[in-house]
Amino acid sequence: MVLQDSKIPIGIGGEHSITSGIIKSIPSDTFVVIFDAHLDYRQSYEQDIYNHACTIKRISDIIPHENIVILGVRSLNEIIINDVLKKIQNMKRTIVDTLYTTKT
Repeated sequence: MVLQDSKIPIGIGGEHSITSGIIKSIPSDTFVVIFDAHLDYRQSYEQDIYNHACTIKRISDIIPHENIVILGVRSLNEIIINDVLKKIQNMKRTIVDTLYTTKT
């Protein structure tokens, strides 16, 4: 209903378990801005892929990485940093490939 009325949906709250449901209900080309002190980018945590430590990873399963901005992160671990850096490198390759094929 919100999108049909050309309005911008905004989800505000601290309960991470509802975030995936909200994201699944919007188009995958949506731009998402997240305010969080932690990256919450683990594949799973305590054998649960929907754990609070996996929220942004679940969002990135639905929304392309280039459409996600995370503000306020102050805590990362090395595994997550390496995973994010790999994603950035892949995005750079995609951009370069696109530019190259566009020029030729």
